[in-house]
Formats: sequence, structure tokens, C-alpha cells
Amino acid sequence: MFLYRPLENGRWPFQGLRRLFAVPTASFDLHPNATPTATPIREDILKNPGFGRYFTDHMAH
Repeated sequence: MFLYRPLENGRWPFQGLRRLFAVPTASFDLHPNATPTATPIREDILKNPGFGRYFTDHMAH
């Protein structure tokens, strides 16, 4: 039987496994570009972006 909620004592079953399989997450601050790339140009770039050739507004850095 799998339990997906804490037990009555407030602890999760298999606490060690939860830590073992925990996936770290990253958070990003969003800063919209004051001068975004025009839609037609962005669409042309995204048709065949290559690797490291273009850096558009959707990139995280």
C-alpha cells in the first residue's frame, strides 16, 4: 500500500526515500526585455536556431 499523505504523527512514510529522490528546483526572477525582438524576426530565428547562434528573449541566463 502506498501512502501519499503524512501519517497521523505528521511524518511522511519512507522519509529517507523522499529526501533521496527529491528533485532540486531552480527559481528565476523574470525581467521582461524593454525592447523585445520583433515577432517575425523571432519566428525566423526559432525555425532554425542552431546552437549558440542567437540569443532571444526566451533564453534564461
